[in-house]
Amino acid sequence: MATPSTAGSGAAQPTPRIPQPEVVDAYREGKHSLAFDEEGRRFRSVKETREECNKDASRDECLDRRTARLNDIVYVKVANLEPLLKRAKCLDVGTDGKTTAPKANCQAQNILLFLNGRAIKGLFPESGAPSIEPDGEGTLRYHLKRYDGTSATAKAESDEHWADLLGLDPGGSQWGLVRDQVTVSVGLENEYPIPSTVTNFRLRRMRGRFLVAFLFLAAALLYILMRLAKESGVLRDRKPVSWRESQPYSLSATQAAWWFVLTIMSFVFIWAVTGEYDLSASVLVLLGIGFGTALGATVIDHGKSATPAAGVSSTAADLETLLARKGRQEQELEQLSALHGSESPELEAAKVTYDETLAEIRHKYPNAIGPGHTTFSLDVLSDDNGVNFHRFQMAVWTVVLGFVFIYSVLSRLAMPKFSDTLLTLMGISAGTYLGFKIPENTVAPPSPAAPNPPARNSGDPATANAPAGKPKADNAG
Repeated sequence: MATPSTAGSGAAQPTPRIPQPEVVDAYREGKHSLAFDEEGRRFRSVKETREECNKDASRDECLDRRTARLNDIVYVKVANLEPLLKRAKCLDVGTDGKTTAPKANCQAQNILLFLNGRAIKGLFPESGAPSIEPDGEGTLRYHLKRYDGTSATAKAESDEHWADLLGLDPGGSQWGLVRDQVTVSVGLENEYPIPSTVTNFRLRRMRGRFLVAFLFLAAALLYILMRLAKESGVLRDRKPVSWRESQPYSLSATQAAWWFVLTIMSFVFIWAVTGEYDLSASVLVLLGIGFGTALGATVIDHGKSATPAAGVSSTAADLETLLARKGRQEQELEQLSALHGSESPELEAAKVTYDETLAEIRHKYPNAIGPGHTTFSLDVLSDDNGVNFHRFQMAVWTVVLGFVFIYSVLSRLAMPKFSDTLLTLMGISAGTYLGFKIPENTVAPPSPAAPNPPARNSGDPATANAPAGKPKADNAG
């Protein structure tokens, strides 16, 4: 039996489906094709390269082809690109896929780059209108960079997106130099991204040689700072100490060095990853608090050291003369110790004279001679009365905020922005520390006629004849 014809029956014909845009390839500039095809004696085309890499995406050439970093150029191949271009220009595409008509109440939009489903603000196609190939494929070119426009909101969104892509994952799953399995797509500004088959793109956080240079710089900086701290007075109290004693570490100088090292290394790290070189206002405030505290502590210590005891008539020139005499006697002690040994009569006689000079300085200027170094923790946390809470809380807040600082830099790729309340807390902590330094160990001198008791540190020639009742001088700034 013959099948009845539907011709002329008035039955509705199916509307032809317009092919939808789809991202089919993405590659870094200069890596559109693989190496020279030895078998065919020619260079492979982009499509041939894509087919080769779809068969074996683990090849080094294919991995390098789909690996980019900030400031690189990336090409995105889109099948059936023309309908997307027309919609971006507010043109309705007819059912035949060719005819167009303007849309009413429509505003033209840019075609943004989408990474992992998120539109990256400010990343629009470059180099004019894309070329459409005969098969309908088109190529869009994007320059991977952070937002550099004037909108604060767009900049904040762009920074957040790049931080999510390039920052270290707190869970530890993406802590390599390269972030894998990044989906690349495009789409209109106010729409969702179009479908994409590119789900294995890679973003390089930092080149290997940059990481090596960064680690070398960090190690060199820490080594130099530690050597200076140990062998010089860069992190130590400025007060003179007794013969063969080293100056104690200063809490305020250590805090200033802590913020300096964190800031300079974070600055270099962010620059190496993102190319950005900027400091946040919070960082400048923290540096100001650190160096201001160190300066204030030095001024307070110097003022107390040069202040004569109550009832003593003396001048700053007298103190300079006494300290110069002390320095000459210490040089003499070193020479005698080297020539005659530590048990010679000549050395013992010189020690007696030296102790008399120390006693005179301590009588006239009770805070001129500082304590000697014990351990780092005791130096920075204690004064004459032992470990002090105001020093302890200042050190704890410094360490805690330092770790928050490091976490922010590694995970967000930006200098931290502490709240005004937290910065005020740091300022109060520093101000409390300086306020407590003013009355620290400001004591009245002992009576010149009072007998000298045995030294607290037995065997220490520098303190053997110290005045009675003289407590330990103010500790490190």
